[in-house]
Amino acid sequence: SGLAPDASYYSGRGVNYNDLNDEKLASIFKKLVKIDENYALNFIDMVMGMETIGATEFINEFNSFASDGFKIEKDNAKESNVCIKEDDNHIYEASSFATIMSIFSREANDERQIEASNDMKDLFMNAIEPQLKEINPDYNYKPYSDTSIRIKKLMHRL
Repeated sequence: SGLAPDASYYSGRGVNYNDLNDEKLASIFKKLVKIDENYALNFIDMVMGMETIGATEFINEFNSFASDGFKIEKDNAKESNVCIKEDDNHIYEASSFATIMSIFSREANDERQIEASNDMKDLFMNAIEPQLKEINPDYNYKPYSDTSIRIKKLMHRL
């Protein structure tokens, strides 16, 4: 999927289309379909249940999802954009400092983070729609906005 497995790599960066995007989510979905269609459908529920979809939040949530047998366990939600990597009991100081600074600015960005996450969810659902209709024709998805396609076109121009 092109995503680094270490959540701390993305720590504090919030929703960033270069880190995680609809194409990476669709890639994971398609791989899960090959293993078990129910895993893929549960994956959709996991993604849609996340308030924000920064790479750190996603990796932490996906690790819990996989550990729980590719089922949604609401009590195990680990939605946080903070993850500090430890190595032999040494915490990386630069990562820690950057993470702490990002926490201070996070509150001001929450609404934009949620909006960007909702756009990413719309784009993800649009990307998997043909395959999803084959798996579960009754799956009903209501888009968060009608601007997602415009946003995707803009993102690919950057």
